Order: sequence, then structure tokens, then C-alpha cells
Amino acid sequence: MRNIAENVSIPAYYRQKVYEEYLSKLLAELEMRFSNSQKATLNLQYFLPSNVELLSFDSVSPALSKYKLFYDEIDEYVVESEIERWKITVQQHNLKEKSLSDLLKKMSADTIFQLSYPTVLKSLKLLATLPVTTATAERSFSTMNRILTDLRISMNVDRLSALALLSSHSNLAQAIDLDKVIDLFAEKCDRRMPLR
Repeated sequence: MRNIAENVSIPAYYRQKVYEEYLSKLLAELEMRFSNSQKATLNLQYFLPSNVELLSFDSVSPALSKYKLFYDEIDEYVVESEIERWKITVQQHNLKEKSLSDLLKKMSADTIFQLSYPTVLKSLKLLATLPVTTATAERSFSTMNRILTDLRISMNVDRLSALALLSSHSNLAQAIDLDKVIDLFAEKCDRRMPLR
């Protein structure tokens, strides 16, 4: 804390040195999560009955291109006509109230749906397998709140960053052999009393 300027308060210092660095990492994770390739994936949601009025070939073509391995040949005109038929079917059969899992069960059990809407069915299956939340970012905020308590407010920034990293990557930290760490620490200096 010796290098804090006189005109900067301790909370302002921590805001600048800890929270801003932490938020920049979080923003980088969110940017990666919602990159253009991820936005293309999110376009699969237009196949859901609740979003079907936004569905068009142009709105889902980035997702279809990204996941082209999962689809048979994608003919633009065939998919466009399938989309138009899907919109009509959603309105006629009142499918807007159904959840994704209920809709998939109904479509998978009905051969007519499978044959009539192969692209829609595959898109809904892909959508069902995608992760729902950004739990990593939320977990990072919770970790910071657990580490930076009132008792630790005067902690050095480097130590706080190290604790946050240890907490975030606890699976790696648990794999460390503590006996080796103690041996390395013991070898660093001559001690009056041996550590082992």
C-alpha cells in the first residue's frame, strides 16, 4: 500500500487495481462467449415456436452454415419453403405454449413432422444441446465476493489476484502435491529447525 498516492483512497485504489482488471477479464470472456460465431448459434432460437415470427432463411443461414455437418444438403429454396410451412404449422397447432423438450418429443414421435420438417427438427435438437448460461462469469463474481471480505480489504493486490486465480482454478490447485511444495520451500533457506 506504500505506493498509493495520497489523493487516492483505498477503495478507489482497489477499484482501479483489482476490480477493473477483473472486469476486463470478465468482459473478454463475455466477448468470446458472444462472438459472431456464437451469435450465429443463437440464431437457432428463431426455430422455437415462441420466436417463429422472426424466423426467415436470412436470420438462420449463419447457424445453418456453421452447423452444416449436421444437416443434409441445405438448399435455400427448400429450407425457405420448410420455414414458411413451419410458421403455418406453429399457428395452426398452437405450438407456442410448448417447451423445447415437449416439442422435440412430439416431433420425434410423429413421422410426418420428421419428414416434413427435417431442418427444423435438427435445429431444435442442436438448440437443446447448447449451454444455457454464462455460469463461468457469474461464478467469477461470486469468487471475488468470497475472497474480498471486510477482513481482507487491506490485502495486497498481487495476493488478491493470486487467491482469485487459485479459487477459479481450484481443480488445478487440488492436484498440487503439497509435500513437494513443502520440500521446495524447505530447500530455499537454511533453517534452525527442519521442516521435515
